[in-house]
Amino acid sequence: MISATVIGNVGQDPELRPAGTDKVLSFSLASNDGKGDQKVTTWVRCTVWGKRGETLAGYIKKGKKLACSGSLMQREYTNAQGEKRTELSLRVDQVEFCDKLADTAQASGGDASFDPNTFAS
Repeated sequence: MISATVIGNVGQDPELRPAGTDKVLSFSLASNDGKGDQKVTTWVRCTVWGKRGETLAGYIKKGKKLACSGSLMQREYTNAQGEKRTELSLRVDQVEFCDKLADTAQASGGDASFDPNTFAS
């Protein structure tokens, strides 16, 4: 297992769904490298399990810049067209908001005293 920190922008609003007796919050982070025609975007699928995921669901929104730390894995799957794909997946242990905290809370209708660092394991 590889520990990693990924910094990037949330690609779309996260999805909170049941997973057995627990819940899981899923979202993708986009990280860009290079400029102009040489720009490459790397996508990492992130999951936050349990109560932390439920709470963070109200604060993570499309376009927000996050730093997520956790266990990085590579997953292979076959898409609906029958093509084999590879995906980077991060099981998140810690989330840090890189945008101003007040902006994050205001955008979600949340409490400006919210401390995302309380979601470290």
